[in-house]
Amino acid sequence: MENVAYKSSYFETLYETMWPKIYNFIYFKIQNIEEAQELTQDVFHKIYKQLLVSSIDESKMQAYIYATARNIVNDLWRKKYRNPKIVYLDEIAEMEE
Repeated sequence: MENVAYKSSYFETLYETMWPKIYNFIYFKIQNIEEAQELTQDVFHKIYKQLLVSSIDESKMQAYIYATARNIVNDLWRKKYRNPKIVYLDEIAEMEE
């Protein structure tokens, strides 16, 4: 029980100190406020779940958080560009009319 309390306290400190940095990191890459906020929450959700099931070396935590953020952004780009919306020329002509 003590370990869970420590991990929760540790996570809270991480969240408060790293959230602005990770948000800025993600926002710089995607240039969308709402998506950056959502992805930042996803990063910290993953980190919290990982902290509960295993231990992550505290000296490497910042690198781990940035790697998680980078992977989440890469997943977003893959999802967006794997199935791009195709717009046909006749649809463009209809939009202009």
